[in-house]
Amino acid sequence: MSAPHGTARARNDLSAWKRAGTAIGILTALVTVLLLAFALPQLHAGPHGIPLAVTGPSQEVGSLESRLSARQPGAFAFEQVPTAEDARRKVLDREAYGAVVIGPSGPSVMVASAGSPAVADLLKELAVTLEHPDYRPAKVLDLVPTTADDPKGAGLGAGALPLVLGGWVGAVVILLMVRGTGPRLFAGLGFAVVAGLVLIALEQYVFHSLGGSYLLTSACAALGIAATVWMLVGLRVGFGNPGLGVGAVLIVLLGNPLSGFTSAPELLPEGWGALGQFLPPGAMNSLLRSVAFFGGANSGRSVLVLLFWLVVGIGLYLYGDARIRRATQREAAQAAQVDGREGATVQAPGSAGIAVQAPDAGLAGPVGPVGPAGSAGTTGMQPPVGALAAVPSPLYAGGRVAEGGPAPVGGYVSAPDGHPRYTHEAPQWGVAQCDTPTLQFRTDG
Repeated sequence: MSAPHGTARARNDLSAWKRAGTAIGILTALVTVLLLAFALPQLHAGPHGIPLAVTGPSQEVGSLESRLSARQPGAFAFEQVPTAEDARRKVLDREAYGAVVIGPSGPSVMVASAGSPAVADLLKELAVTLEHPDYRPAKVLDLVPTTADDPKGAGLGAGALPLVLGGWVGAVVILLMVRGTGPRLFAGLGFAVVAGLVLIALEQYVFHSLGGSYLLTSACAALGIAATVWMLVGLRVGFGNPGLGVGAVLIVLLGNPLSGFTSAPELLPEGWGALGQFLPPGAMNSLLRSVAFFGGANSGRSVLVLLFWLVVGIGLYLYGDARIRRATQREAAQAAQVDGREGATVQAPGSAGIAVQAPDAGLAGPVGPVGPAGSAGTTGMQPPVGALAAVPSPLYAGGRVAEGGPAPVGGYVSAPDGHPRYTHEAPQWGVAQCDTPTLQFRTDG
């Protein structure tokens, strides 16, 4: 091997070690952020602003509110209603997590454990503190209980992560495997429908954690998954890798721990729980509970949130796709001017060395071997370090070092528009699938 190529090999080896060190740092930071994102909301959780309906004699209601506020400042948001029936309606309409009714024989507490088992347990503890020597013990009435087979609602809580990560994994798979706007729309929406049917079937018929209409609840799950998938796909295609990073933050680092699947927004750190309801995981949690147990009561906001992210995601995808197509057309036009043949141009800065083959795009046969500035080269020459060959092709391009010449250590294909790269470690081949017709094949000597 010549001295220049030996020096280049040493530089490449050093660069590989630097990249390995960078990867260690990035992964460590990612694990740290994940721990903070999932642990901090639980460590700083506590009740605040829990809607609680109250009815009874005004003097006793005032005394009750004062005692509870002194014991847990800010924990409850009291709403006085005229009658016990009004209090009951507040709970059934999901306008309050519970109610306290002060009657002639003492107080009673209404809860809805299906809305949040954690808040229901808190209100049951509250009922004990309301007992008075002159009254019988406070009665607790669960107006909307969880299922008999899953009284703690563990199944739905455990399903939170699969529902959220299912959308994430679906988005990544669609980005990597499916090409074209129509097929991607079909794959994204089809996956959401099928996954919703399967996951809700497990929750309802295997875990026995959900009630209500199976098809309606499945439709709600499908809407949540579709919103997650298209939010991520849209951010990725619209803004490249930074967009996918933003999506990861919104869905995994914020959306999942702030969703309230295992607690309630009012039990998470103040402000953060409310934020979670405007992200797909939190809206999906609220919608599933409303439809499965409360007949769809107070579900309008959740539906609007999920539709918003679905429409925004598809809109970002169409915007990004159109931008990529315009850039691709410009690049193809520029490439066609190099040698006068539409869709058949090669460029190799430096001295001669590589042959490129495009199996589609209407090319009659191999393009190459090539030399400086796209001129003809000699088959079998040593490929220069950093040699490039542009291969116009709508979806697929394959590049191979000319036979007879020393093979490079490895090859990779990169897309100028920032789409995902695929690295093939075999010494003579670089293969890629991409949305752009212009791909670059680079060999590192």
